Amino acid sequence: MADLLAGGSPELAPLREAEAKLEAALDRARDQLRREVLDEDEFKATKREIKAELTVIRRKATTAARSSRLAQLGTAPDPATAFADAGLSVRREVIDALADVVLRPGRRGGGLFEPSTVEIHWRS
Repeated sequence: MADLLAGGSPELAPLREAEAKLEAALDRARDQLRREVLDEDEFKATKREIKAELTVIRRKATTAARSSRLAQLGTAPDPATAFADAGLSVRREVIDALADVVLRPGRRGGGLFEPSTVEIHWRS
């Protein structure tokens, strides 16, 4: 299981670099608007393009960061202890990465948890 988590995400650093470059480009466009090098319409078009690119980069970075967190847990000396010590959101990510959990309907009016209604399909 640790191997499934240890995939890591080497693309996180370049994504952060691309995000910083786009933020700098947006700052330059704002400066050009202030200095009246760009008019309002040109600035809006430039801003729209940069924001669209930023959205894509940030989505990719979020996915890469998630993979990176899971890789850290998977490469821990004792992944089980690292899992136990992790917060709820990380535990959920681990379960999502390692298994498909299917909840089947229980008996009507039963009111009690029925373990037989839970199916776990482990990924390999």
